[in-house]
Amino acid sequence: KQSLTRFAAFMAEYKCFQIELKKGYGYNEFREDLKTLYFTAGADGEPIVFLFSDTQIVNESFVEDINNILNSGEVPNLLASDEWERVIAAVTPACTALGIPETRDNVKLHFIDRVRENLHIVLCMSPVGNAFRVRCRQFPSLINCCTIDWYDRWPAEALQSVSTQFFEQLDLGDNADALRSALCTMCSEIHISVVKMAERFHSEQRRRFYVTPKSFLELIALYKA
Repeated sequence: KQSLTRFAAFMAEYKCFQIELKKGYGYNEFREDLKTLYFTAGADGEPIVFLFSDTQIVNESFVEDINNILNSGEVPNLLASDEWERVIAAVTPACTALGIPETRDNVKLHFIDRVRENLHIVLCMSPVGNAFRVRCRQFPSLINCCTIDWYDRWPAEALQSVSTQFFEQLDLGDNADALRSALCTMCSEIHISVVKMAERFHSEQRRRFYVTPKSFLELIALYKA
């Protein structure tokens, strides 16, 4: 999901932004990153993609702010008065060019309109566990204001192709081509067999065990280590 988002942003010539989790990163740092996004999209008028995954949710307030952006384009009390002055100075010329009266309210509204137009939010969420279900209930804009793309499991041909690419640089000694082909086939069959067993597990026990492409990549990583 994240790789496709970066690829799509590159094709559209959009910037792609992700928060950088580090020690001490919290809600204040997240809001500073949101300000950067707002200034880029609203003040500078540049298209930008905000790529955010559920593994980056350190605080549920992160999701609440994203819910507000999806719903209205605004985050309450995000910008201080001096930051609004910076926004007004940057956006006023755009209002003048469009013939919009240069009142403070009009400039602020146009700033938010530019944020809505230029800020593209991509949320990468895993269905594993209850967290996603709970967040969808708490923050309805995750459903109502988003286009949902469900990623199905990879077919056998894709598994074979991906494993071949990953193992291409692996030194397997003598008879490397035959070993590489057998290794790729084995990884694909292991993954497919686990998928089938997960379906049987759900059928018999009514419990879900999720097997994702990431599971396959982790399997390959065991042989590359």
